[in-house]
Amino acid sequence: MTSRERVAAAVEFRGPDRIPFRSPGLPSDPARAQALQALYDRYPSDFTHPTWPKPEGPPRPRRQSDQYVDDWGCRWERRPPNVRQVIGYPLEDWADFATYQFPKHQTPERYAQADQLTREQANHKYVLTGAGSLFERMQYLRGFENLMVDLAENRKEIHVLLDRMVEHYLHDIQE
Repeated sequence: MTSRERVAAAVEFRGPDRIPFRSPGLPSDPARAQALQALYDRYPSDFTHPTWPKPEGPPRPRRQSDQYVDDWGCRWERRPPNVRQVIGYPLEDWADFATYQFPKHQTPERYAQADQLTREQANHKYVLTGAGSLFERMQYLRGFENLMVDLAENRKEIHVLLDRMVEHYLHDIQE
């Protein structure tokens, strides 16, 4: 069975030859990584991810530490064995919301390039995309405790943020 056939058979309850599998990546611990890689070699992922063209302009500097900032302004930290956690919240204080800049959208040309590259490299697999839910992104922007208080108090700002996020994501979906 090909990966696409396997996934379709599982979704349609037609008894795939095995359960469809998605390899989530390798841990930073070399012993665990080696063991998982052997498993991935034996059972390759039945899914793939979009392939984006290389960014225009000068290359980004390589990460020199286990911390980085994503396109939304959230500061992340990688902790062994392979855990990523947000440690800096760009909207921790609502006073920063008035000047907060959402990430730039991809251009239609880059979407077209990504579509072409993904089709060429998909190897008859379904493509998985996305980076979490609206709720998760709100946690990354505000911090879990702040978000829970916002929701409990039914703060106006959280509704405005959510509306802006939906508009942002709809723009990307429609491209």
